[in-house]
Amino acid sequence: MSVRIAVRPCTLGLAGIAVGDGGVRVVALGDNPDALFAELALRLGGEPTTEAAADDPEVAAVLAAVNGNGAPPRIDLRGTEFQMAIWQTLMGVPAGSTVSYAELAKAASRPSAVRAVGTACGANPVAVIVPCHRVLRSDGTLGGYRWGIDRKTALLHREGAAVTV
Repeated sequence: MSVRIAVRPCTLGLAGIAVGDGGVRVVALGDNPDALFAELALRLGGEPTTEAAADDPEVAAVLAAVNGNGAPPRIDLRGTEFQMAIWQTLMGVPAGSTVSYAELAKAASRPSAVRAVGTACGANPVAVIVPCHRVLRSDGTLGGYRWGIDRKTALLHREGAAVTV
């Protein structure tokens, strides 16, 4: 089966979306459609793709979730055992809450792997759905975000998280 791909406008600019039979595979954020299609191709590693129909219900569900007005869609995460542990732990951080990299490492039973947690967050294939934007530095500052600090700030404010910018 091929993976359906789409680039659609969202509240955070553009969302590049890849959906397969097992669920959402990739959500990438950006401002350039060509760059997002390239990101999807890179993330999918040469898997066959087709362009999603304009009315694809799974793409619509992803957009609703990215826009903050829909339930998280079914996802098909793929990563190393460590990445999967970090991403699963992140899924338990509720909207409006934040966690430090150190707290996330401890919660994932990997207390000494703080730097690796940051790397796992950067490798997250499904922006917003796996909420890496909820991870802050230990001093409470925002740190980085693969999709840009402005998007991270917007997401945290939209969720009502108490953060200092």
